[in-house]
Amino acid sequence: MCPGSVHDSYALQCTELGRVLLEGLPQDYFIAADEAYPLSGAIISRYGGSVENETFKNAFNYYHSRMRVRVENAFALLVGKWGSLWRALRVPLKKVPRYVLALGRLHN
Repeated sequence: MCPGSVHDSYALQCTELGRVLLEGLPQDYFIAADEAYPLSGAIISRYGGSVENETFKNAFNYYHSRMRVRVENAFALLVGKWGSLWRALRVPLKKVPRYVLALGRLHN
């Protein structure tokens, strides 16, 4: 079990969710993460360092960041509305996607 205050990349390595993500999601699915996470078939992150003179990398970083902001905003709305997300979920990891999808549908 991970202590509560560890670096995100360490928490990814020592949790069941992290193991699922590192083993890979279904084809055509991915996690958009920040630079703290290792690249894998399921995790993509921004290009690090200065990419000012590299058009493709700069554009990729821009759109990657925009996407992550939108996702974080969506989760903030869900967490603000549904009290069940104010604490650790008590559902099996396999059921979390359906749970979040159900909250999204109820929200809309």
